[in-house]
Amino acid sequence: MDLNRRQFLNGVTRALGAGAALIIVNGASLSSAFAYQRNVDNRKSKLLNRAQLQTLAQICQTIIPKTDTPGAADLDCHGFIDHQLQVVYGKSQQQAIVEVLGGVEEYCYGQYQLSFTQLQPLQQTECLQDLERGAWGEAQIQEQFAFLKSLNAFAYFTSEVGATQVLNYQAVPGGYQGSIPFTADTKNYGSRAFY
Repeated sequence: MDLNRRQFLNGVTRALGAGAALIIVNGASLSSAFAYQRNVDNRKSKLLNRAQLQTLAQICQTIIPKTDTPGAADLDCHGFIDHQLQVVYGKSQQQAIVEVLGGVEEYCYGQYQLSFTQLQPLQQTECLQDLERGAWGEAQIQEQFAFLKSLNAFAYFTSEVGATQVLNYQAVPGGYQGSIPFTADTKNYGSRAFY
């Protein structure tokens, strides 16, 4: 067993204590996430064509925009999602994401006569909010979009930036405190087990 694998297994053992993450993660997706290498220039997609990947990147960035930390597209969450879909998920989940991307493009051309990637940020946000509210009238695409959002969140918060800069980390969290001060600026807790 090489050092990277040993570190990974050690990290997984520690992550078991962070139960919330394990609710959405199965073994295959976790090991696949660990194996993913960022594709900076997006020269080759695993499942999606170049236009779909650009649309996905813009959707990811709209969902988790750049603030004082990088946005989802800046961290290649779209590439990670493409990788996860190809390696971990079956044909039905792959098709669901392709349908969401196609639906977004179709809606944007119908509403604005432009591609999603050509819209202004406010229009992109409105488009995705309409989708989430069910304004498109298709319950199935809403469920598929929720799946896409969960993949985006998984990609973002398992990245090094998401786990170390966005989430709060305590090496030894200490005893149980039933009530702690919380403000809008308080970070959620995360694990640096993989970093």
